[in-house]
Amino acid sequence: MDGKNDGFESVPPTAAPIESVPLAHPVVIDSGHVQELQYAGYSPGFAAIWREGKILAFRTGSQLPTQRCFKCNAESDGRPIRRRLSWHSSAIYLLLLLMFLLGVIGLIIYAVVAFIVSKKEVVHVGLCSNHRTKRRMILAASWIMCLSIVPFFALAFNTSNGPIFVTLGLVFFIGGLVVYLIGGQVVTPKQIDDEVVRVRGAGRPFLESFGV
Repeated sequence: MDGKNDGFESVPPTAAPIESVPLAHPVVIDSGHVQELQYAGYSPGFAAIWREGKILAFRTGSQLPTQRCFKCNAESDGRPIRRRLSWHSSAIYLLLLLMFLLGVIGLIIYAVVAFIVSKKEVVHVGLCSNHRTKRRMILAASWIMCLSIVPFFALAFNTSNGPIFVTLGLVFFIGGLVVYLIGGQVVTPKQIDDEVVRVRGAGRPFLESFGV
């Protein structure tokens, strides 16, 4: 990913004037334009939220409809999940190469630059009881796998099979991180700029409510 939006349009679809919105769809008005529609009837012609294939896009500052599950579009259950997303161009990762020259200092340089240039956005998404339960189970499994490194390392220092237990501890720890990254993250950023936020993670039924 680079600073050229990876083929996406840099400007989102233009919002329509209030009078062009069908009265059957309740809306929230912001500065004379449609800010958000209800679950059905979204259209790139006048919505602040739209679909780009498997990517959900919305104007910076817009709120996603938390009344519906972000995964299956069923009625949500419980409080919306709040996530603070952060994104920067993949070109910034080249700074990690400094680690090979400067060691920890190179990592610090990357962290500082990434913090300064990253675009950030806070989003809230709803989950149904089924997907909320699945997420809790994934998070629990991830934590258990990561924390298992402690007993494995304890065994490594108190038995003659130290290298084996160290290896097992690292395998479980890394496995726990992978489980979280694959299944524990509800929504992740694809791209964030000054006008548009694009995110991954929305389920197909939820995406389809914003158009084909």
